[in-house]
Amino acid sequence: MRRARLADCILAGAAALIALSAVRGLALWRALRAHGASDPRLTAALAVAVLLAAALLAALALPRPRRVNLALALVSGVFALYVGELALAAQALTPRRLREKLALLERYAAAGRPASPGVEPVRFMWIRPADDPQWLEIGGRPTLPLGGIARRLTVDCKEGGDWMVFETDEHGFNNPPGLWAEPSLDLAFLGDSFVHGSCVRAEETLVARVRARHPATLGLAMPGSGPLTMLATLREYLPALRPRTVLWCYYPGNDLLDLRRERGHPLLPAYLEAGHAQGLAAEQPALDRALQDFVDARLLPHVRHMASLRPDLVGALALREVRARAGLALAEPYALAPTEDELALFARVLREARATVSGWGGRLVFVYLPAWPEPARQLGEKEYARGKEETARRVRALVAEMGLPLVDVEAAFRRDPQAEGLYACPGCHYSPAGYALAARAVLATLDGAAP
Repeated sequence: MRRARLADCILAGAAALIALSAVRGLALWRALRAHGASDPRLTAALAVAVLLAAALLAALALPRPRRVNLALALVSGVFALYVGELALAAQALTPRRLREKLALLERYAAAGRPASPGVEPVRFMWIRPADDPQWLEIGGRPTLPLGGIARRLTVDCKEGGDWMVFETDEHGFNNPPGLWAEPSLDLAFLGDSFVHGSCVRAEETLVARVRARHPATLGLAMPGSGPLTMLATLREYLPALRPRTVLWCYYPGNDLLDLRRERGHPLLPAYLEAGHAQGLAAEQPALDRALQDFVDARLLPHVRHMASLRPDLVGALALREVRARAGLALAEPYALAPTEDELALFARVLREARATVSGWGGRLVFVYLPAWPEPARQLGEKEYARGKEETARRVRALVAEMGLPLVDVEAAFRRDPQAEGLYACPGCHYSPAGYALAARAVLATLDGAAP
């Protein structure tokens, strides 16, 4: 009798868990429908979940021995799934990489070369613990930094090879020293981590390869930067340098999603007004002190905490890793095409950028970078891919309507027969070969447009 009651509890509990998963799937199904989208796999998965839950409840009416045997089989199957989940979760790279990074920082400090873990503007926006500040106080006023600590050895990131370690320039960007004193700047790049050069050596980045042919080339890019941050960086640093060409590098993987997050920041939207600037270039010594205080008091303790984390219990209970590899991850609707309002905001950002560059007689060039071509295996992914294609079409149409010269790096990647080798790993940044191809595409367009 006791075994039968335990078997009933197992069967009823399994039915309840499957029903809860079906409810979560139904929420995603409704979100897709609200966007005019659907996914036959999701519909099938929902139907299977409902039938399985009903079958388990119906099994409660089976004779006692059969209920016990079914419960034992169910427990054995679930146990095997969780063993697989724990094995996959134990392979998580993030905590291990963070421990390596902290050890490397300690080795540099012990050798008398203090190094920074890298502090990007996005750490004051949406990649931050809830109690971290959204700005720094400089001279008694809220200030959003857009570069890192100047002239500082920086341990950045690692994707398969060695750690990316470099010395920042006079304003905390990934450039060799002295470019800010150039009497005449040819090119300036704006962008995110793909323009910053994550995660390769300094001489292998997109900007460095272009600089080999055009020495007066400056890269003003930080990981995580979206369109509003790029506009802010342009306004703060480039009017005094007056480069002949500014290359606006658009990454379709997340730029418009970044813009969705950036628009809610207390300080960034002010850059939509012509001429707005914080005067960051003149505040570098004060910025360096404030950024170092932030690293010591906030960033390093947070990195140490993240490095000490063990596998996520909630994620393990939900079989997150197993479902992801089986193509049963439940994605979020925000990955669909942006709203008309968000596209209009992106257009406004580009127009402000063009007007600022035109103000000193320069030209703005739009660079369309590629993202990893293979979608993640998840329910609803086909509709998300369709939404991304529509967004790409709208962005390209906007660039054509504004009359901006276009460097189509994505097309160059598509033509390469070894496209996967252009990325350091699936879903990662470009490999050295990828950055080299991107640089060749940029140079071909620039040289072709030259008089």
